[in-house]
Amino acid sequence: MTASSTPGAGSVFIFDMPAPLAPSSVRPSKDASRVVANLPSTVRILVAEDNPVNQRVAVQMLRKLGFEAEVAVNGQAAIERVARGDVDLILMDCQMPVLDGLEATRRLRAEGVRIPIIAMTANALDGDRQACLDAGMDDYISKPIVPAALTQVLSAVPMHRRPGAEAASESG
Repeated sequence: MTASSTPGAGSVFIFDMPAPLAPSSVRPSKDASRVVANLPSTVRILVAEDNPVNQRVAVQMLRKLGFEAEVAVNGQAAIERVARGDVDLILMDCQMPVLDGLEATRRLRAEGVRIPIIAMTANALDGDRQACLDAGMDDYISKPIVPAALTQVLSAVPMHRRPGAEAASESG
């Protein structure tokens, strides 16, 4: 265990705790994504989040639902990752360094990117949700994220095809 403290700023405690692997009966099945009505398990989800703990929580929840997920550490990194392709949906934190999620969303929409963007934020006031929607986000989920809320918001989001995905699916 390690600890650090700064007077007037707070303390940080870090500890490692060994834990056994979960038995196979509680690990996600390959059909786990069926609980998300709207999305096939092949959906690639980008988690734009700067906090390492929140990154791990979001990615683990998505993997338990059967989805592939990767992380971008800020809005600028999210824009760069989307430009490389193969992102079907973004879970976007609103407050990040370098470029926040609202501005990243505005830029993506201005570039014509139509993939769903779901806000993830600790701000849960009525005006915060509207600010996310006004920036071009498709939906909103407040932190801390719980699995049922994540499943609900993923089930409700409209999916848009990536350019070229239609031709690939029609030829297969």
